[in-house]
Amino acid sequence: MDGLFEKYTGITIKGAEDNVAEIFSQFYAIDQHAKLWLRTLLQSSQLKDDTKSIALRLEGNKYYAEKNFRKAFRCYTKALCFARNDLGFITANRSALFYMTGHYEDCLSDIAFAFKHDLPDHIKLKLLIRRIKCLAILHLDVKNAVDEAVDFTSTREDKVKEEILKASLSKGSTEPKPAAKVPSLKDAEINCNFLSASSAVSLRYDEIRGRHVVANKRLKPGDILFVEKPFVFAPVFNDDKELSLTRCYNCLKLIYSSIPCQTCVVCVFCNEECRESSWQEFHQWECCGMRADLWYHLGIGFPAVRALFKGLPHGLRALSSSYEDTAKFGDPFDNYPYFDKLISNLSKMDNILPLIVTACVIVLYLEDYTGYLKGMSKQTEFVCSLGGRLVKHMAQLQCNSSLICTKLNTDKFFASEDSSLACGIYPSVSMMNHSCKSNITIDYFDQVLVAKAAEEVYPGEEISNCYGIDYRYADKETRQEHCNQLYFFTCNCRICKHPELELPL
Repeated sequence: MDGLFEKYTGITIKGAEDNVAEIFSQFYAIDQHAKLWLRTLLQSSQLKDDTKSIALRLEGNKYYAEKNFRKAFRCYTKALCFARNDLGFITANRSALFYMTGHYEDCLSDIAFAFKHDLPDHIKLKLLIRRIKCLAILHLDVKNAVDEAVDFTSTREDKVKEEILKASLSKGSTEPKPAAKVPSLKDAEINCNFLSASSAVSLRYDEIRGRHVVANKRLKPGDILFVEKPFVFAPVFNDDKELSLTRCYNCLKLIYSSIPCQTCVVCVFCNEECRESSWQEFHQWECCGMRADLWYHLGIGFPAVRALFKGLPHGLRALSSSYEDTAKFGDPFDNYPYFDKLISNLSKMDNILPLIVTACVIVLYLEDYTGYLKGMSKQTEFVCSLGGRLVKHMAQLQCNSSLICTKLNTDKFFASEDSSLACGIYPSVSMMNHSCKSNITIDYFDQVLVAKAAEEVYPGEEISNCYGIDYRYADKETRQEHCNQLYFFTCNCRICKHPELELPL
C-alpha cells in the first residue's frame, strides 16, 4: 500500500464519525489511483497449479528421505494448497511423515482425506495397513480397519495378509490426545448483563474514566473475569505474505493434518466443516483477494471488512442507548451494535486519508471483483455508507483490537517460529481501561481469550488491562508517548501517578 499512499503525498483529511461517510463519498467519486492499484495487484493472482504442486511434493519426498521432517511437512502442505488433482497422493505422502514422527491422529486424518480421492491400489494398500498400525498404537478398535484391508486384498498373496495381521498387533504407549480444556465461567458466575464477563465484575461509566470495569466483590489471583470469543478476527501474515500452515483459518486451532482452500493457495483448515463454515461467513468474498495478497496489503482493513460481513446479515443494527448507558453490554446473537459503539478516536486523528484510501480499495474490490454488492451503483448512499463504516471500523480496531498470541509451538518436528496468530476484537474485554501495571493476565486458547485476576482486587476497585507497553520494560516518557500516539490519551495509572513505584531500567 505504500506505493498507493505515495500518490496522495501532501493531502490531509480530517474527519469525525458523523461526517466520515460524506468524506468517503466525495473521495470515492473522483479517485482513480485506488482503482488502478487494485487492478494491477489482482492481475498477479496465484492460482492452483499442479505443476508447482508436484514439484513441491517431490521436494517433500526428498526432505522426507533425508529425515528433515519439518521441511518435508512444509513442502507437502504447500503442495496441497497448490494442487488441483493430486490431493490424494500428497496426503498419502504426508500421512507417512506423520506416522514416522508419532503424530498418529494426524496420520489417520490424512489417510481418511486421501481415501476421498482416486489412488492406485498399491497406495491404497499402504494406507490401509498404515491406518491399522495407527489404530493399534493408539489402543483403538482395529476390527473394521482389518476387515476392510482383508476384503481389499482378498485376491492377493498370503504375505500381504500376514502384513495386515502384523499391523493389527502394533504396540505403543500412545493414547489419543485429549482436547485442550478451555477455562469457562460456571453458570452461577455468568454476568447476564455483561456478555462473556463474570458476575464478579461490572461495567461502569464516569466522566473521567469513561466506560470502565470494576470488581463487584473481592477477587483472588486466578479468578476468571472474562471468557470471550472475538466478534471477528483476521489471521496475520508473516513477512513472506503467508498465513500459518499449522493454524485453521476458520477457528485458529493448531492442526497439522490440514486441508486446503478449494480456490486460493493460502488458507488451510482443520476439516471440511470449518472450510465450509468459513466460506459461507467470509471467505467466498475474501478468496479472490487472497490469491493476490490483497489482505496482506490492507492490514487493519482485513478485520474491518469482516466486521461488515458479520453485521450486514442483521442490518448493521445500531444501539439506541447512549454511550454512557452501561446497564447492558453485549448480545450473543448479534454483537455488531456493541462493536459499533466502541471508541474510534477519528476526530482526534491528524489525517484519516490512509483509512479513506484503504476503505476505497475494499469497496472497489467488493464492487468489481465479487458479487457482494451486485446490482448497486457505486454512488448509492448505501455503498458510500459502507465505505464510511469501514473507515470507522478500522479506527475502532486500531484503538481496541488485540493481537491473538499463544505460547510458541514447541513440537519436536513441527515447531512454529511465531506465536502471533490473528488480530481480533473482543468488545467486552476492550471495556477495560489501560494501566501500565495491569491487575489481570490474559491467555489465548486458540481464538478464545481468558482474562484472570493477577492480584487481589477489592470491591469497587477498577480492573485494568495493559495496552501493550508495560512499566517493567519502558520508562514513563516512552509509555506516555505510546498512549498518546496510538490511543490519544495521557495515562494516569497508579504507576504514572507515583514515580516511587517505577522500576529501574
